[in-house]
Amino acid sequence: MTPFSSSRRERQREASDRELQDQIKALTTELEQKQEPIKKKILEQHLSSVPKELHEELRAIFATPAAKTHRRSKTAAQKYERILRIDTEDAKEADPAFKLQAEDLQRRIKLTEAKTHSRTQSPRALGSR
Repeated sequence: MTPFSSSRRERQREASDRELQDQIKALTTELEQKQEPIKKKILEQHLSSVPKELHEELRAIFATPAAKTHRRSKTAAQKYERILRIDTEDAKEADPAFKLQAEDLQRRIKLTEAKTHSRTQSPRALGSR
């Protein structure tokens, strides 16, 4: 094998890996978009257990990424973590149709990830000689 063919093969592998990473990102985004309305519905159900005066603030905290919240909001988020913490599993439990969609998307994500992992291992790591 010449250095040129090895280099070309490496570039092809990198391009393919970038394409697979883009596919993973698209599938993950699709999963997040599909679960967002369900998570909001669950949040509204959780808000029934706190005073109405806090609803707007907690909705705002829920909608804001953790890295972008200020100290006062972080304190409230910690205090009401059990209300604000809603994950994919919660959404799957709340909506049977979403559960099927989510499981399909998660399966496709794992299959795509496996394609990138299997190629990144060296032939020696895979047991060839």
